Amino acid sequence: MACTSRIMSLSGGLSKGVGHGRLVMGIDASMNHVTSATMREGGKVPYKQWFVSVNPYVKGNIVRWLSMAYDMHGQHNSFAIEGEPPSHVNSFNHSLSLTVLPNDYWMFTAGCEHYYTGFAEGNHSNLVLFDASVVWQITGRTRLSLTASNLLDERSYRYMSYGTLSQSEYAYRIRPRNVLASVQVRF
Repeated sequence: MACTSRIMSLSGGLSKGVGHGRLVMGIDASMNHVTSATMREGGKVPYKQWFVSVNPYVKGNIVRWLSMAYDMHGQHNSFAIEGEPPSHVNSFNHSLSLTVLPNDYWMFTAGCEHYYTGFAEGNHSNLVLFDASVVWQITGRTRLSLTASNLLDERSYRYMSYGTLSQSEYAYRIRPRNVLASVQVRF
């Protein structure tokens, strides 16, 4: 039995600088569509699979003393075997970082990351991470900094995916909460 597959892929991106280049906004996107067949109980069964990804972003200085970076990654996967209901997986993660520079001596940074995975059956998994730092430039040669990562002390991100042909378990270990103080002196 011959099995033919058709694959169609499309991807592209667009970005634009605004505010005399202080801010860059853009979006990248891609799409894949596969039509093929699998063997089941001695017979050929057609299936279709879709993958769509959208990734908008904004980066730069809003005003002289405030900079930001926002990235979002959204994905939709769909798999359908002829005669059966399709299975869907949606994943979404985004990050936001803000840096405030009130003067030449202080810098405050805060960041947040959010991860989400959702399935057609209604179950989902979420993870939120927060980080922060402060830097004090005491002199031209001396600098103090305090950085805190994973402020909520999340330890893992887990979920299971059930497909028509497979079952997958995903488990990610997360860095533990940590605080780092440092002194930098240039000679």
